[in-house]
Amino acid sequence: MGSYHIWTAFGGSSPQLYLNNNLISTLDGEATSLIYYDNILYIAIKNANNKGVLQRYIAETISDVYTIDEADSVINTMAIFDNKIFMGLENGKLISFNGSTISTVNTNNVFNYSIYNLTTNNNLLFIFLDKYQNIWTMRKDSAGNYYFSEIEINY
Repeated sequence: MGSYHIWTAFGGSSPQLYLNNNLISTLDGEATSLIYYDNILYIAIKNANNKGVLQRYIAETISDVYTIDEADSVINTMAIFDNKIFMGLENGKLISFNGSTISTVNTNNVFNYSIYNLTTNNNLLFIFLDKYQNIWTMRKDSAGNYYFSEIEINY
């Protein structure tokens, strides 16, 4: 059985990053999501202006990758899909990061609700919105285009 590493982050007045319960670093803001992609830990930070900052941890150093300069752009959730990091924002935008470039995915389909969770089965990206009972899915066609569909949930 192989070894596992558990990354955790805690908020409060002094947000901190831990690896296997050992303090690694103090963070610049509240960590809202962590994801391991391409052998690098990525950290979503909520800054003092309620904007999202994507950071990465490499060689014992945390550095900013990208700051989203829009109102209420906190990164609530991240998931790996189509070999990219997809990020769901508080303002309803869905963005992706391929290791070097950030792109807005839903430019024509900004959700009216905050994206609070993303998950995937490797064929579809499932998008869960705050205060909205239906689920959205995103798929990629053979030409590389993304398409959204809404799944109605009846209780």
